[in-house]
Amino acid sequence: MKDRCDYDCNVIRSLYVCAKGLVVTAVVLCVQRGLLDYSTPVRKYWFEYGQYGKENTTVADMVSTSCCIAIPFELVLNLTAIVHILEQRKPEWSPGTAYGYHG
Repeated sequence: MKDRCDYDCNVIRSLYVCAKGLVVTAVVLCVQRGLLDYSTPVRKYWFEYGQYGKENTTVADMVSTSCCIAIPFELVLNLTAIVHILEQRKPEWSPGTAYGYHG
């Protein structure tokens, strides 16, 4: 077993866990300022998202990880592809009925 990991400027590491805290903080600030509402469907803010069984997904569902849409790891740096997947893919379960987390 190696005692250490080698990192350099060419190593890509997933920062999902770190990024989620920042995103949730931004969402909370937007809610406090009246820019977002937890109970409002996401489609009010992002019209293209509200299709394929995601029409009633709320902001709270998004923040609580209860709307499962898997993103392949190899696309993690491709924002355009991620947006397209989120808009076009059906969720793994009905939003708000179960919880999931990335790994």
